Amino acid sequence: MSDLDLQERLRQIVMSGDGVALDDLGTGADLLNALRAAAVTPTAPLVADALRNEHHRESWQEEIKAFIEGLPGQRSQLSMVETCDVLLASPTVVDVAGQLLHDVLVPDAGRIMAAPTVAATGLETALRLVLLGAARRYRVLEALTSAPTDAPDDYTDRLPRLIGITLDLWDQGEDAADLEAALRQLDASGAEDAGMELARLELRRATLLTDVAEVRSGLNAAAEAFATIAQTSEARDDAAAYAAACRAVVAFHDEDRAALQESATAAASAARHVAMGYHGMHQRSWSAPRRSTEFAWYGLAAQLEQAAMELADDEFINTWSAVDTLMGVYALDRTVAPAGSGLDRLIAPRVENAVAQRVGMLRQLQRVVDIDNSRDTPQLPPGAAMLVAAAKGATAREPSAEPDTEEPAVGGYLLKLLPPDVVLELAGKHPDSMEALEDLAARLAMTHVFGTAYDHTIAGPLRERLFAGLATNPAFEGPARVEFGLLVTVTVSFLLHVADSKRPWTRPIKELDSAPLEAALQEDLYQMLCTVPAFAGRVVWEPRNIATGRGDLALQFDAGRRYLVETKRESSNADAEHLNATYTAQAAEYQATNVPLSELVVLDLTDHKDGTRHLSESAWVHHRRAEGQEVLRSVVVGVVTGNREPPSSLR
Repeated sequence: MSDLDLQERLRQIVMSGDGVALDDLGTGADLLNALRAAAVTPTAPLVADALRNEHHRESWQEEIKAFIEGLPGQRSQLSMVETCDVLLASPTVVDVAGQLLHDVLVPDAGRIMAAPTVAATGLETALRLVLLGAARRYRVLEALTSAPTDAPDDYTDRLPRLIGITLDLWDQGEDAADLEAALRQLDASGAEDAGMELARLELRRATLLTDVAEVRSGLNAAAEAFATIAQTSEARDDAAAYAAACRAVVAFHDEDRAALQESATAAASAARHVAMGYHGMHQRSWSAPRRSTEFAWYGLAAQLEQAAMELADDEFINTWSAVDTLMGVYALDRTVAPAGSGLDRLIAPRVENAVAQRVGMLRQLQRVVDIDNSRDTPQLPPGAAMLVAAAKGATAREPSAEPDTEEPAVGGYLLKLLPPDVVLELAGKHPDSMEALEDLAARLAMTHVFGTAYDHTIAGPLRERLFAGLATNPAFEGPARVEFGLLVTVTVSFLLHVADSKRPWTRPIKELDSAPLEAALQEDLYQMLCTVPAFAGRVVWEPRNIATGRGDLALQFDAGRRYLVETKRESSNADAEHLNATYTAQAAEYQATNVPLSELVVLDLTDHKDGTRHLSESAWVHHRRAEGQEVLRSVVVGVVTGNREPPSSLR
């Protein structure tokens, strides 16, 4: 079959809508030749999709090899992008042919000059394969640091972002020095985004320092670099937000209230512009998960708006907490999914500062305790105040010359908040409280910007399905999309946490036992929501005068936006159809005077002797529209399994 005949055959297949079947392209050597030729056509993504779905064929390895060998001849940027995304979405292709794909896509000078955008996509794909561990990094590093001096702008403008991602992972040693030198050379030659990547490098290095004076100096330098980008480049709200945020952290340190208020206001405004910009911006499948980055910027804005009030707090809470917030935004902003097929292969930059992370989480807890203590009826367990006191005691203590190397028997999450010797001390003084303290620490970790379960293998895709369901409601837009989306994210994390941990109200109900009340679920969920920095002061317990009734929980935001969370228990039938028909009307009605988005969380007390509901099936979106009305009301339904037997008792 000639190339023209092949293209006509592929065109007919596409027009028919039947999809490409490999046997339609020939057999034996003819098929291999057809695959090499198809790799350079506009239908290459469809052929790639057929290949990844037929990896069970005996001759599949030869076939995928033939197709990959033809890819360097592709001249369409769009076809190359889509083809690479399809191939990398297949674990089988990555495992079996990743090194070959890498080798053929690292561009040489001839391909760079002939098709610069396609060559840049090939280099990007090769880097993705390195990040996935499917190929060695040396050729990619060489290509990133030795672009031809006369390379077209369409190629060099793509390099800074790739170099920045690489530096996120290998910011040390000779390789890092070569990458930074290449980045500076690209900046000198005017390559797009090179300056932004250098500013990010300044920020990352500053936040990794452990001397607060050095952090201050580094953040000043980063702020100047970001400010220059914001002034000289159009539509760089992210640069403006980073610049103002860096200055706000410095103002934290200097206790300069005027500078802090000015920087915090500017950063909050720019951060919200960035968050909204992510919604309208098309992003490649391997880019940072858009909603998570959006939430990080929103959280930064919410915390900076309260920054001026932080100056009255202890030093260990201020500066490092602000540094931790910046690191969290950076981490989510720079996280990539090189496989492009889901959230189970995310790679985050190596920006862990144990001091800042620990203090940031403790500041999170301190704020929760302060707000709870101001209520008429506090809802948090006594362990919250105990953890804050232990943390303050730890910061005031002189470090031991010979630290105790004994590992605490409990405290995996506690060790994220407290040094090992403090955890051991708590265990000695309060042995009966350690399980509750560990549970509280776990909640903090799951709602902290570093520990959000957005990338969990099951919880992440579940959240994405909920967002897809909500997308059909026009109300899930603008600020409501970010605010309610963050509520949904935390609720999914709550479902995950409770499914893995013991609760008095989820244990098996014996014959003479009283069934747990829905208030136990309500209180537990309330405590989880209170640990979210962006929700500080916004969680309302049993709000009154809501659609003539009283809700269970509510989140109150600016301009009167409010989202109700209704909690229920069900003892007879927990099927989705029954829960939708029985309880969603009340949850939806509470939003009759507000954004038509709400949540219903149900404690399932039915019999589970045959096993429990899988996490992936524990939440869904139910839409309601009253007869004769146009407004669509959407309820996110989540189910928490109670009355559950231990796994060892199931047969």
